[in-house]
Order: sequence, then structure tokens, then C-alpha cells
Amino acid sequence: MKIGICSSILVAFFSYLCYFILTTYIDLGFLFPVYEHFPGPCRLIPGLGDGSEDIEVLPSGVAFISTGLKLSIADKLAWHRQGVKSRIYRFDFNQPEKNAQVVSFDPTFDADGFSSHGISLLQSPSGEVFLYALNHHREGDRVEKFRYDSEKNQLIHLDTFSDPSMQTLNDLTVVDQDEFYASNFFYSKGYFSLFETFFLSWGNVIHFKKGAGAKIVLSGLSMPNGVQRSRDKRFVYVAILGEGTVRVFERQPDGKLHQLNSIPLHIGVDNIFVDRDGHLWIGAGPIKYKSFLHMNNPHNHLAPSKVLRVEMINQTHPVLVSEVLQNNGSLISLASVATYHEGAMLVGSVVHNLMYCTVVAF
Repeated sequence: MKIGICSSILVAFFSYLCYFILTTYIDLGFLFPVYEHFPGPCRLIPGLGDGSEDIEVLPSGVAFISTGLKLSIADKLAWHRQGVKSRIYRFDFNQPEKNAQVVSFDPTFDADGFSSHGISLLQSPSGEVFLYALNHHREGDRVEKFRYDSEKNQLIHLDTFSDPSMQTLNDLTVVDQDEFYASNFFYSKGYFSLFETFFLSWGNVIHFKKGAGAKIVLSGLSMPNGVQRSRDKRFVYVAILGEGTVRVFERQPDGKLHQLNSIPLHIGVDNIFVDRDGHLWIGAGPIKYKSFLHMNNPHNHLAPSKVLRVEMINQTHPVLVSEVLQNNGSLISLASVATYHEGAMLVGSVVHNLMYCTVVAF
């Protein structure tokens, strides 16, 4: 009797082990091919080979680019990229031949202590432009607020927001003055975050409002990544890298989020851009194990890139998912964002190149 029970336990254990190994092998992308294609002529933007992790675009076609990400998957394990500086660049879709220009910080801001990641823009009714940027500062993750001076091409530092809930910030989206949602990719930093990658769903999304502080509005997420608002700010989209999905939420008066939909994309989704028609453009890494290798040793390992466009109806439900671009990593490794404006596209990467494409067809 005891032998039979032990045999059953062993069979169940090894069956589960085989299932886990097989599903992990498939999920990491070992069986996925890469079929290269582009939507039209593409070229690299010179001077931005240290990453362009996030891009935001004003209705006028002026884009702001976050560069110089210094963190690895596990903060204590890796490359911190000595000598790389985090900067914000400006790119004008109306004058693409001018490429990208660095935006200066006002002298009062600690530019040397700036370690950028996700960014978000807010334009006031009077036309003032405010840029909010995540900062992996040596004293802890925080959000910096700037006003953009177009005449000087300079960011004027206005405020810094911090809270104990800002642990491993990845992206944010601003919904009003000094009010935003932000994703915490992991619950912890260092070696334990690698364990979280495969076994735990401890990421979350916070809601912050000046004067009220921050509160967790979504929890139990497997590596929440890009966060974006709809054009009318009624809805919030969250890319869940561990699931390969984009979840759609409706904002509540108290800042909480009510889930309306989940869009399965079966890929390592990163940042989300919403075009003027309300459709989603998503940068992604199609082969996860190559993405992990690239993140922790970008000079020796390339990772494929993919851009998806999700056509939406009523801002909440997908009707068509199109693959706009795919590259094996030779031109752009591990795409993190794709933005679209009037027939042209900018594709950013975590720690690699920035690419500009004329969109002819896809």
C-alpha cells in the first residue's frame, strides 16, 4: 500500500516537473522563429545607441525620448553600464531629417543622479507641456516633474514625488496635474527578483495624487510593464509581460481601476502608445530567453524585436491585431516602444538603437 502511494506521488511529481520544463521552454521562446519584415523604408537615428526605452508624442508630432537606462533585470547582478548617461531627447516627426536633439536640464536639477526609464506627457489647455519621468535614483525610485521650455529646448524641474510604494518602477501615465498611475515590475530588487520572474506574481500598479499620496490599485501581477491612458483618459492599459497580455481598465472616481478586458498577445509586451484613432501600438520582445540575455549583456547578445498594432473599438475591445515589424535584433534589439504619427513610426529599444520608419503597409 505504502509503495503504491509513494509511486503515485513520484509519478505526479515527475509529471508536473516535465510539464513545467516543457511549458517554460516554450514560453521562453526556444521554438519560435523570427520572420523579418518592415512596414516601409527604415533607418537608424544616429547618436542613440544606448537605448530609447520610452517615447511620448505630442499631438503636434514632437516626440520626447527617454534614453540611457542603467538597470538590469536584477539590480545587484549586472551591468549598470558605466559611463552611460540618462538623457531626454526631442524628435520632430515633421522634420525627421533633423534626427534627435538632446534636451538640457535646468541647472538646479541633479542631472548626474538621473537614471531614466518610463516617461509621460501632459499638455495644459494653454499649451504648456509637462514631462513626468521615472528616476531610479540612488536614494530610491521616484518621479520627477518638468516643464518644457521650447525656446531654450530645456526641461525646468518643478517637483519630485516619492513614496514607499515606489519600489521597482517601470512606467507611468499621467492623467492630470500631479496624478498618475505607475507600474512596479517586481516586488523586490536584487537576486530575489529572478525568482519572481519565474515563480511569483508580485508586481503591482499604484495610483498617485499629490496631497493624497500613493496607493496600490492592482496587485498580483506578473511583471507589469507599460502603462498608458486612453485619449479621453477614461481608460488605462497595462501591459503584463509575464502573461503576454494587455489588460484594459476603467478609471474609478477614487483612482481605483476596474478591469473590462484582457487582450492576449502571447509575447513579451512592453510600452504602449495610443494613436489619435485610439489604436494601440506596442513594442515587444518575441523571444524571452534572448531578451533576458540581451538585458544582462547587451553588447554580446542581440534580441529580436516586434511591433504590434491593436485596432480597438470603443477604446476597450480589440478587433484586429497586426504585426507591423519584426527584426532579428541586428538593427534594433528588444524593442520597448513604438509610436506612430501621420504615416511614420519611431521604434525605441531598452538598451539598443532607435529606428525611424516610413509606414507604407503592414
